[in-house]
Amino acid sequence: MGLTSSPCVPPAQRIRGRGGNDRRVPSRIAGATGTADSAVLNLANHADIGYEIVNFIDGRRTISDIRDVVMAEFGPLALPAVVQYLEALAKTGKIVMK
Repeated sequence: MGLTSSPCVPPAQRIRGRGGNDRRVPSRIAGATGTADSAVLNLANHADIGYEIVNFIDGRRTISDIRDVVMAEFGPLALPAVVQYLEALAKTGKIVMK
């Protein structure tokens, strides 16, 4: 019937295995609002993706975790694009990386 006895591997683990893993944890700076230049993402719906990335910054989620939850909503999203976006936010002083 097409069923296998292999163990189930959650999608996030499969994705991390291929796309890399970044365990840094971004945190918002008190009083800082807004996003970085959305063109950093170089995607068709970059404004929406940038907005969602910022929404998931809570000081507990890692960069890889944030990429995974945003990817669940918008589809494939390369980890380097998310890292580049968050590093641009850090350079503007809107977030810090731990």
